[in-house]
Amino acid sequence: MMSTSNKKIIYIKKIYEYDSLYLKYNLDNFFIQNLICGSQKKITNQKMLGKGTFSNVYMTYNNDSNENCAIKILKSKYQKYSRQEIYYLKRIGFHKNIIPIQDYFNYNNQICIIYPLYSCNLYQFLQKRHILYEKSMPKIKIGFEIASVRQVAYDMFHALQYIKTKYIIHTDVKPENILIEKCDNATIKFILCDFGSAYDGNKNLIGYRQSRFYRAPETIFRKECSYAIDMWSMGCILYELLFNRVLFGGKNEKEQVYKIIKKRGMFTTNYIDNLPDKRKYFESIMYHITDTTNKTDTKKQSLNQSIRYKLLNLSSIDNKSWFISKNNVYEDISRIVTIFNHKLKINNNTMLNFIKFILDMTEYETYDRLIPSMGLRHKFIVEYDPNTELNKRLIYDDIWNILDSNI
Repeated sequence: MMSTSNKKIIYIKKIYEYDSLYLKYNLDNFFIQNLICGSQKKITNQKMLGKGTFSNVYMTYNNDSNENCAIKILKSKYQKYSRQEIYYLKRIGFHKNIIPIQDYFNYNNQICIIYPLYSCNLYQFLQKRHILYEKSMPKIKIGFEIASVRQVAYDMFHALQYIKTKYIIHTDVKPENILIEKCDNATIKFILCDFGSAYDGNKNLIGYRQSRFYRAPETIFRKECSYAIDMWSMGCILYELLFNRVLFGGKNEKEQVYKIIKKRGMFTTNYIDNLPDKRKYFESIMYHITDTTNKTDTKKQSLNQSIRYKLLNLSSIDNKSWFISKNNVYEDISRIVTIFNHKLKINNNTMLNFIKFILDMTEYETYDRLIPSMGLRHKFIVEYDPNTELNKRLIYDDIWNILDSNI
């Protein structure tokens, strides 16, 4: 028996060697006898699909359904994440863009979760694509076609909108946690997975969450977080999918803040004033504004002092970042498009809509940030219907041609 943080109880069956579930999923392929340690079991590295901080995922076979599936085996010291994942996936139920849980059990004091087998995740796909084009275009990192980027957004907004109705915040949306599914009708679908770090949206959420490149400012600053952190992550992901480059790529949280400001402009004084620990990232400076209200008598014009902030530990060259306009992101993306547009083949209106799309998902104030339901009605999404046969074919060709290559 186990209890989640919100007192819900889930029973996880404990299984033993050669019982029905052990045989059903061919567990002897993963847990082998360690001759040195006697009866102690260990996991093999055979058929590994993915390796993470908390768990490893392997391919196995379901002898009842006669099909391959994935088994996620949580590392011993991270068992709470598997319990949490099981709880939230059961709470979610079925959604076409969310990974379904097929089975779960406890073997050898390790919780195992069975999922359907998918082609790969978005991170793996980008790696494959880069390798495929590396020889012909060594200086260009090719990402997804714009139609495929739109489909990812469309599917993930539906998934995020649905989990919001269940009062769930994912808190770790990133390319590794979005899977690619090839459907029987020759279409591509994107699946949100890994709910081990999910959180109850009815409770206060403050603290260390999200992978760094996709971490919202309110998470970095340890402010109270909400469903909006998942949309910030989506803005970062969609940019990365199109250009195959990270939008905000800091080596630590302080550098992450700097990278965000260089693209999106300085946080307002009011925003910084309300941070719980503003001195960790910012220092205040005084500057003067000339009061010119008395235009007739220049002698009576005065200087007013005001507080402004700059990032700590920046060189004098970087101090100009206090004044960077958030519209600088237009210039950055436009520069990349100008260089690579002969490969991207994106028309100007679509590109402008995409830039606005990214800006709307990476607003600093959460009340200004795009929400999933509004995202589905954004110009970038609605300018092309993702359900037309032509767009379905474009997306299928873009994705499957890479997956089908021998890389």
